[in-house]
Amino acid sequence: MSNLARSLFDRCHIGFLRNLSSHTGPRDRTGLLYSFASFGPRRAYTKYLAGLVFLFIASAVSANAATFCVNQAGAPCFTTIQAAVNAADLTPETDIINVAPGTYNEIVTIPATEPGLVINGPNSGVSGCTGVRGPEAIVGNTNGAFQILGDNVTVSGFTVQGQTSGAFIGAGVLIGANTTGVQLLNNIIQNNIAGVFLGGDNSVIRGNRIQNNNNPG
Repeated sequence: MSNLARSLFDRCHIGFLRNLSSHTGPRDRTGLLYSFASFGPRRAYTKYLAGLVFLFIASAVSANAATFCVNQAGAPCFTTIQAAVNAADLTPETDIINVAPGTYNEIVTIPATEPGLVINGPNSGVSGCTGVRGPEAIVGNTNGAFQILGDNVTVSGFTVQGQTSGAFIGAGVLIGANTTGVQLLNNIIQNNIAGVFLGGDNSVIRGNRIQNNNNPG
């Protein structure tokens, strides 16, 4: 069974699925990947997805989770998301990072050593498809926005955009090979070369608007 069949999707974001297992270059280290390029709706995939057996694995958050904040105003919060991730990686708990609205010109790598990390943007509870959203936390640079290498990581409530270089992860969001239980929820993922590369199993990709990911690259 493919990575795609072992993961859960909703219909909002389904656009164009492309098998990238034969792709050459630095992206090969992520294994078998799928790209949500989202050039436009493809109704044929609805019938295909309806026949899949989905497995939902939710990330469990410890009652003793440490909570970090990110705000461009600075102290007492971190000013970059990566700095908060690095701090969370030093604690033994399953941690939560809350990110305030703003523009974060960075690519955020969540390492395998930080399973269960939850990163909430300001619209974490609001669908990217139909919800009325407030001010956004816009994340990304030319190399991408989120590289998820840990199991059971949740990234929710962001706008991901601006990836134009295929030299690094090649998409706005990369869910790494051999990961499991990643949740990508309620995001707007747009204006990248590709929206999402999926290399893990049992991922939940829900409430995301993935559109206009057709930058050259």
